[in-house]
Amino acid sequence: MAERLGASNRVVNGLRRAEMAGELPVQSLSEWKRLEPHEAISLFQRMEGFGLKSALELNQMLTEYLADQDEEDGERREEEPGITSGDEEPNSAGSSVADVEILKLLQHTGASARLENALRATSMHPGLPVSTVYEWRDLGSRRASCLFRRIPNLGSKSINELVDLIEGYLAGNTPFLYVPLTTEQDDSRPAWSEILSMAQLGDVIFSNTDSREARILENRFKDNQTLEEIGQKEGVTRERIRQIEKKALRKIRHPLKNRNINKFFDQNRDSIWSSLSDKSYLSRGEVRSFYPKLDYRIAIAIDAVYGSINEFLGHFAFEVDGVWVKEQIDQKKVDSAKSLLESLPKNRRLPVPVALIEQDLEKNKRELEIALEKTNRVSLYRNVLLRGPATKRKRRTVDLWHIFNYYFNGGPARIIEVWEKYVTHVKDDICSPRDLLIVMSESDHIFQKMGNFGWSAVTREVPIPPEELVMAAPSLSVLPAAREKMIGQSGSLRNILISLLRRQGPLPYRKIQKAAKNELKDRYSPGSVAGILGSNPEFEFFAPGIIGLYENKNEETIVDQVKGYLLRISQVKPYILDKVGGYPDMQYPAWGADAEVLWARWLRDEGRNDYLYSLLNVSETKEWRVSESERNYWESLKRQYGSIQCLPDVADSSPAEFDGGDIIKFAKFCWLFKGANWISANRILGQRIDSVHCGPYMVGLMCQLGVLKAENQWYTSHTLGERSYPIMLQLLEAWDSSIFPEEAVLRICRDALMAAPSQGWVTGSFAVNLEGALDIESNGIRDREDNYETDLDELMLESVINDL
Repeated sequence: MAERLGASNRVVNGLRRAEMAGELPVQSLSEWKRLEPHEAISLFQRMEGFGLKSALELNQMLTEYLADQDEEDGERREEEPGITSGDEEPNSAGSSVADVEILKLLQHTGASARLENALRATSMHPGLPVSTVYEWRDLGSRRASCLFRRIPNLGSKSINELVDLIEGYLAGNTPFLYVPLTTEQDDSRPAWSEILSMAQLGDVIFSNTDSREARILENRFKDNQTLEEIGQKEGVTRERIRQIEKKALRKIRHPLKNRNINKFFDQNRDSIWSSLSDKSYLSRGEVRSFYPKLDYRIAIAIDAVYGSINEFLGHFAFEVDGVWVKEQIDQKKVDSAKSLLESLPKNRRLPVPVALIEQDLEKNKRELEIALEKTNRVSLYRNVLLRGPATKRKRRTVDLWHIFNYYFNGGPARIIEVWEKYVTHVKDDICSPRDLLIVMSESDHIFQKMGNFGWSAVTREVPIPPEELVMAAPSLSVLPAAREKMIGQSGSLRNILISLLRRQGPLPYRKIQKAAKNELKDRYSPGSVAGILGSNPEFEFFAPGIIGLYENKNEETIVDQVKGYLLRISQVKPYILDKVGGYPDMQYPAWGADAEVLWARWLRDEGRNDYLYSLLNVSETKEWRVSESERNYWESLKRQYGSIQCLPDVADSSPAEFDGGDIIKFAKFCWLFKGANWISANRILGQRIDSVHCGPYMVGLMCQLGVLKAENQWYTSHTLGERSYPIMLQLLEAWDSSIFPEEAVLRICRDALMAAPSQGWVTGSFAVNLEGALDIESNGIRDREDNYETDLDELMLESVINDL
C-alpha cells in the first residue's frame, strides 16, 4: 500500500525488508488506527534501517490516506443513501461496485506499465486465470493471487500491486474513471450539478482538494512550473511534490465526477478542438505543442480523467495514419490523395495553386490536408502547393502571387509597383525588386512577362483551362495532335482573343481585357487573359501595352493603327526609360524615328515640355524623316533644352540643377526623387561592357543608388572586364564633373566600415583600395574637396586600415 500511495523508495524498501524478516510492528491499517501517532512513529523507528525521517513520512502518508477515504465515504453516503454503513463487508454480494474486467480496471486506475503489460500479454495466450473482479472475489484474495503468481514476468511486487488495486476497488476505495453500463444508479439524480462554464469546471475539479494541492496543480498546469521549482517554493523535495500532485489527481479521478466532466467535454468538444488546431486535423507534433496552451482547468481534467491528451483525443476524435481528425474519414481517400500529391512533382511544375490542379483534390479537401501531413514531397502554403518543404524562397513566391491577384487583379503591373505593395504587406525586409524578378523568372508558369507593360500572374479566382495552360507554358511539352485539338476549340480563351484582335486590330491591354470579359461572360477571370497573351506565340507586343497578332506584325495599316495609341504619356514614359537603358529601337515595330516625330509634335501641341525635352535628349533627330527646316527646329531645341526631365510618378519635378544629358545625371535625378531607383540602375547594368556609359559610370551609379551593398562593391569593381579599376578610382575619375555628392561617397565608406568585421577580406580589400585612391592626383579632390579628403583619412585610416 505504501508503494501505491507514492511513498519514497527509502520507505518502500525499509518496509519490504521488515516484512521479509518478519519484523513489521504493524500488520494492517486497522492496527495502525488504534495507535497514537507518537506510538506508531516509535514502533516504525524500531525497524532496522528505518530512521525518524522515514517513520514520519510513512505516518503522515497513512494519516492523509485515511482522511481522504473518510471524506470520500461521507460524500458517497450523501450521494448514494443505499450505502449507510462503512462496516459493510466489501466482498459481500450486496456490494455497490460493478463487475469489470481486471484489464479494464488496471487501465483506468493508473496501474504500473510493468503489471499491465504482463497481464495483457497473458490475456492473449493462454489467458488470465481470473478475468473479472467478481471472479477474484468469489475465489478469495489469497487463492486468486496464487493463481496469478504462475504468470511469467510477474513478481511479488506486481502481485501486491494487483491485490491492492482489486481489493481497493471492491471496497470502494480506489478511484476508477470507467463506469460500466451495468452499474445500478439513479440517472435522474446527478452526482454533481451540471457543469455549464469553465468556472464551474474549476469548482468541480478542486472541490475535494485542499489549498496546497490546488496550488500545486495550478503551478504545474497553469504556470508550467517544474517539480523542482514548486518544491523550492513549498519548502519540500520534488519527490514530495510529485506525490501530492499524484494524490490530487487521484481525488479528481472519481467516477461520479468523471461522468459530469465527460459531459462537459462532450458539450465543449468544438471549442477544445479549436484551441488545439484551426484545421479539421491535428498531427501528433501539433498535439504536443498546443496542449500546454489549453486552459489549465481543462488540462487538469484531461490529465486526471484520461491520463494523457492522446487518450482524451481517442474518445473524441478519429486517428487516421497517425493523424487525429475531427470527423470520421475514409482511409482509402487519404491514400489516393497522398499518391496523387507524390506524383505531382513528376507531372507538373510547382508551385501551383490548388485551384489549378486536378479536380479530385478539390473534391476531397480534408483528405488532401491529411495527405499533406503524411508526405514530404509536397507542402501547402496559403492554398498553393509547393515542391518539398515551404522554404523562405518558396513562401516569397506564393506571397508575391497573392499580391498580384489581390492588388492588381492578376496584372499586368510594373515591378516597382508590385515591390512597393509587397514590402508594405509582407514581412520581408531584405527583399529587393531584383529578388522579385528572380522569383517570377524561376516560376514563369504562374508569372508572365507582358513585354514593357509589366508582369502578370495566373489568376486564382477562375483558373485557365488545363489544356490552355499546357499550351501556354513553353516548358511543358504537348503532343502535336493534342495541340491541334486545342487550337480547334472555338470556345477556348485563346481563340476568343485571336478572334477579337482580328476584328479590331492591335489594342491596348486594358481594352483587350475589358472586351474579353464581356465575351467570356465570367467564364474566366481578367487575370487569365494576361497568362494567355504573355506566353502564346500567336500574340505580339507592338508597343508598350499594345498587343496584336503576330501574323499582322509587318502590315503598314496595322502599324498606322498602333501609332494612334502612342499619343499618350503612358507610352512616352517607358519609351524614354528604355532608350536610356540601351534597349534596341526595333524591339517593337512601332518604335523608331516615325514614332518619335509623332510624339514630339504631340507633346509640343500639348505643352508637355518636360517630356518633349527628355524625348529629344534620347532621340537621333538627324534620322527623322521630316523637312530640313523642321529637323533644324528640333535640333535647336535639343541643343538648348535637351535633358532628362521626365520620371515615373514625378512628372512635375524641376531638374534645374542638372544641365546635361548623360546617364549618370539621369540616375542621380531618379535617386533624389525615389522614383526609379532600382529599375533604372538595372537598365544601366544591362548595357554592353563596351557601351559609352560602362565602367566607372556603371559602378558609380550602383553605389549612388544604393544598389551595391558594401560587401559586394569590391567584387563588382573587379568584374567589369578589361576596363575594370578599383571602385574608388572609378568614383574619382568622375569627380570633376560633380556627379557624386560627397554625402553619397561618405555613406559608401561608412557602410564598408560597418560591414568590414563580418565580411572579411573582401571588404577589407575595398577599404585598402579606397585608401590608395586618395593619393591619386585629382583637381576635383585637391582644389575643391581638401576637407573631404581629411574626413576620409580619419574615417578610413584610423578605423579600418589599422584593424586590418
